[in-house]
Amino acid sequence: MPDPYLPPVMSDVIIDLYHGNKVTADFSAIKASGIAAVILNATQGTGFVDPTFAPRLAQARATGLL
Repeated sequence: MPDPYLPPVMSDVIIDLYHGNKVTADFSAIKASGIAAVILNATQGTGFVDPTFAPRLAQARATGLL
């Protein structure tokens, strides 16, 4: 089996948030710290829809995060 590809330079530029992250996300501060993108989970399991998804998505987009 071949070794997995690893880029020559690695950095932490993406964060992953879901409903269990009990944080108030300041997306302006997140972007200012060097984060380029946010993964936002909209659902969990079968049928659960994260109520924080839509507001977090709007806030992330408003600050220019991917």
